[in-house]
Amino acid sequence: MGASESHGPFTSNSQRRASFGSVAEFHRRYEVGKKLGQGSFAQVRACHSYDKDHAVKIIDFGGAFETSHNPRIEKAHVDAELELWKLASGNKRIVQVYEAYSDDQLAYLVMEKCSGSVIDMLFTQTVDPLEGDVLGAVWQMLKALQHVHALGVAHRDVKPQNFLAGGIDGRTLKLCDFGVAALVPPKEGLIGSFGSPPYMSPEMVQGKVHGYATDMWSLGATAYYLLYGEFPHSPETKNSESMRSATARNYPPPRFEAVSGRSRPHSLAAEFVRRLLRRDVSARPTAEEALKCELMQNIRLGASKLLGNQGASLSRTPGRLSPIKPNSSSFLCFVFLLRLRHDWDL
Repeated sequence: MGASESHGPFTSNSQRRASFGSVAEFHRRYEVGKKLGQGSFAQVRACHSYDKDHAVKIIDFGGAFETSHNPRIEKAHVDAELELWKLASGNKRIVQVYEAYSDDQLAYLVMEKCSGSVIDMLFTQTVDPLEGDVLGAVWQMLKALQHVHALGVAHRDVKPQNFLAGGIDGRTLKLCDFGVAALVPPKEGLIGSFGSPPYMSPEMVQGKVHGYATDMWSLGATAYYLLYGEFPHSPETKNSESMRSATARNYPPPRFEAVSGRSRPHSLAAEFVRRLLRRDVSARPTAEEALKCELMQNIRLGASKLLGNQGASLSRTPGRLSPIKPNSSSFLCFVFLLRLRHDWDL
């Protein structure tokens, strides 16, 4: 596991076990503010305690957010989510969870407040993201997955909306929402079908055994969407059923052509995404392997040089990091970083 700054609220195994205070205690300590987002089972709101701003995920056991596709959530499910979220907390690439409160109807998970998703950061109403910004964001996403996978956890819902911009200066991407995350059994793997259809792996949409590699496909689908402006498998009619079917049948296949008005990504970026979207689970790179590939190494090194950190914060693995030569294709892949719009925390 790559070394990362640890400064989260949970520092021991005893603290990581799921435990809840009372809802009355939550309301004594926090003032709830505007709604920031809503899903099938929960909503996220701003909250304030004394001089600190946080966010709170409010989960309803009574079924107020219940839909025809999602049965009522059980408290045991929330216990499991909190336990894995606490396990992952303490790494700067994860949205920190601080406290939890519940009764028979509601659960309140108090967490770090972030400024928006990676889509909010990369896209504006008039400007598409620069390729360097996208690849810098993908590097950060890989660091988050490297961390959770090293803990034995598969996230199972990797998508742009689950990477939020936070940290002291708002330029660190953080993985959130451990609602369908699970510990991966060493030999058997996991079963079931979870996640968001446009980003689900072939093995996931088919309900087959899966593990960490399903997250890597989902990251590939996320990178594809951010670079090309559409989903890898993009049928004419886009709904949950058709998206699942397209991924399962591999039709229509990924075109690797940018939508009208978007620049075509560099060939090295395209090849990187192709490797993540390999249908053969065993052929997909792990998060650690992906971080060691030439493209990601050069993105990291190029950004460090441009930001004036000539190796001061660069993690080097002996024998793994090839020097970048001005006349090499690898050098060209990060020249566009000179036009970075976002000063990412790389």
